[in-house]
Amino acid sequence: MSRSAPRSRTSPRSPTARSARFAIPTRTRRPSAASVASCWSWFSPRSRPSAHGRGSITSRRTHGFGTGCCRRNNQTRRTARIFSRAVFNFQVKTPDLLNIRLYNQLLSGHELKQPREVVSRMGAMQSQSLDLAKWAIGTRLESKTVADVEKALNTGKIIRTHILRPTWHFVEADDIHWMRELSNPQIKPIYLSYCRMCGADEAVIARAVPIVEKSLSNGGHLEKQEIGEALKARRIKTDATLLNLIIQRAEMEGILCNGKIQGNKQTYTLLNEWVPRKRNQTISREAALERLARRYFTSHGPATLLDFEWWSGLSRTDSRRAVEMIKNDFACEKANGREFWMRNDIKTPPKGSASALLLPPFDEFVVSYKDRSEMIHDAHYGKVMTRNGLFSPTVMLNGEIVGSWKKTSRKGAVQIELSFFEKTSKRKQELFEPEMRRLEKFYSDRDE
Repeated sequence: MSRSAPRSRTSPRSPTARSARFAIPTRTRRPSAASVASCWSWFSPRSRPSAHGRGSITSRRTHGFGTGCCRRNNQTRRTARIFSRAVFNFQVKTPDLLNIRLYNQLLSGHELKQPREVVSRMGAMQSQSLDLAKWAIGTRLESKTVADVEKALNTGKIIRTHILRPTWHFVEADDIHWMRELSNPQIKPIYLSYCRMCGADEAVIARAVPIVEKSLSNGGHLEKQEIGEALKARRIKTDATLLNLIIQRAEMEGILCNGKIQGNKQTYTLLNEWVPRKRNQTISREAALERLARRYFTSHGPATLLDFEWWSGLSRTDSRRAVEMIKNDFACEKANGREFWMRNDIKTPPKGSASALLLPPFDEFVVSYKDRSEMIHDAHYGKVMTRNGLFSPTVMLNGEIVGSWKKTSRKGAVQIELSFFEKTSKRKQELFEPEMRRLEKFYSDRDE
């Protein structure tokens, strides 16, 4: 793609808090980052999306929730009806749905300033390939660089670990303990199934975990290879698969999490030393379900019950219970044959320019929905999302995926290359120039 003369980036105006009655969310600007699948991210048959990322019952009612089927007080019911007329007009327009998601996912104007605030607001952010995953946070902040995100990771403000479906996620430090305890019952059967599939010796794994814990005690931060060497010194030989399983078992039991970044490599450390549990961080399972659902539908809505079930890794029963707990503060509206939940007091940004984003392969805007039909046409699906769960970086215009991008480095300078699915006018290509420069700057400003 030919590069045009640089343009100045206009900062988004602060959002206006108002009822959905008064305004329709409009497209503003913002992008996201990228990642690669971990060794156990996608082997759960229950949680894996179909080839087209859709559930097999996308037109089915959402199990007792929705307009006319959930109990709401009169004010909430009125708000929902007003929202339906103002935004969806009873026949949802996909651009409006995507615009609301862009705003709720912090991809248009907001007032958050720090990486940990972004992660906390999102609940959890998938973070496959570590280097590209940092951009998933950076794209949601106006002036931060990769060094700022790494500082939050290196000081324990943001934790990276396997959680939810399970796969790699960024989680804010204050959320890690209750969220791990909530998702662990779903993670354990998946992990044990994977162990059997790999033919791993459970006795060896059980013997290795205490050795790993002891080698990391008193503030230790070790890379994966160093953990393998510590096990070898105690006469436990490991290959790559067995070492991964040992580390994952320790993560699942709340012993390990990712620690400081050394060079460009992630280390492991003891979770309870890196993030000591506070007294008020122990909550009941019911409270954790409510908190997770509220966080998800606030930051990812409009979304369906099946979207939440996919993202959280929870059972259908737990997902329903969680939505029941929050429904008085949320509106449920029908769109495209499905029922979507969103806050009934949403804030909408003022009108702005087109939303031209560069999102990572596992950015929350793409990966956190079971049905992705609103954001990509079937003809292009295989170009960015493979059957085995790998996602490519995506070029997104007004919430729709229109191409892919890649990051290269030439003579130490970061460069971004775009590739569009269809013939694209120069005018539309130029919309991405500010984001290309911002993405290049994000990685170029790394502290040496």
